[in-house]
Amino acid sequence: MYSSLVIFQSFKSLVIGDAITNQSSYHF
Repeated sequence: MYSSLVIFQSFKSLVIGDAITNQSSYHF
């Protein structure tokens, strides 16, 4: 459970980072 949460947080951080670097491609 805990490891899944860590993976999810890391994935979410990665997606948010991609959104920041590629603002034209990602719209939230």
